[in-house]
Amino acid sequence: MSDTLTAAGGDPNSVTIPGCVMFNPGETNTYNLANTDGSGYTQLRMSQSDWGFTDKAKRNYVAVDLFIEHPFDEQWYGRVDYTWSHLYGNTEGQVKSDLGQADISKTQDWDAAQLMYYAGGNLANDRRHQLKAFGAYQFTPEWLASATLRVVSGTPKSCLGYYEGPDAAAANYDPVGYGSAYHYCYGQPVSAGGAGETPWIKNLDLGVTYRPGFADHKLAFSLNVFNVLNDRSVNRISSTNEVTRRTVSNTYGLGTEAWSYNQPRYMRLTASYDF
Repeated sequence: MSDTLTAAGGDPNSVTIPGCVMFNPGETNTYNLANTDGSGYTQLRMSQSDWGFTDKAKRNYVAVDLFIEHPFDEQWYGRVDYTWSHLYGNTEGQVKSDLGQADISKTQDWDAAQLMYYAGGNLANDRRHQLKAFGAYQFTPEWLASATLRVVSGTPKSCLGYYEGPDAAAANYDPVGYGSAYHYCYGQPVSAGGAGETPWIKNLDLGVTYRPGFADHKLAFSLNVFNVLNDRSVNRISSTNEVTRRTVSNTYGLGTEAWSYNQPRYMRLTASYDF
C-alpha cells in the first residue's frame, strides 16, 4: 500500500496503514486510511496488480450424475448412483482442507502474491469418481436386511515447500514469513493438487431390523455395522514438505490427525417404537 500511495503522489507517513486488510481477489478495492494528524481519511484504490496478483479467485465444479433404481415392491428395494465430478480452481472456499485450516475465511490464500503462484489446479475436495449402492430385502414381515456400499476415489495431494520463485534468495526463500507454504516441491513449482492422490475409500455398511408381530410391527430393534471391511485408508495428508529449506518433513504425505483416516468399523444397536 505504501508503494501505491507513493506512486499516486501521497505520503505513506501521513496515514495509518493497517497490517492486515480484507479485499476481493481480482477486483479493485478502495480503502479509507486514517490520517495521522486526525484530519480525516485518505482514499486509496488498490488494484489486483498493486498487490502483485495475476489472477482472480476461481472455483469451478462440474458433475454428471447417473442412477438406476428399483422401487420397493413389498420385498426388495435397490438403487445405484454414480457421480463423475471435477472441482478445480485456485481457491477452495472459506476453508483450506489440504492444510487443515478450518477457520472460516481465515486461510492463507491471497495473503500474499507469492502464496498464489501455481495455486491453480485440482482443489482439495475434488473426488473424481463416487459410486453409491443401497439395497434392502424384506425376508418376512418381521425381518428386514439392508446394505450400503460407497466407493470414492481419492483426493488430490499438494506439496508445499519454501519459496523458489523470482528473487527467492533475496527474500531468504520465505518472502512473507510463512515457512513451507508455497507451491514449490523439492525446489520445483508444483500446481495445487499436483502431487498425486490419496487412496480410494471403500465403505460397506450392513444392517438388520426386527419388527416383532406381537407388537403389531411398531416395535423395532436394529443392528447396524458400519465399515464392515474396516477400510482405514487415509483421506487427508500433511502437505507441508519441508521443515527448513531443503529439509524434508518426516510427516509429509502422512495423515497426522485422527480425522485424517477413514473411520474404523463400529456397530450401532437401536430400539424404536412407532406410536
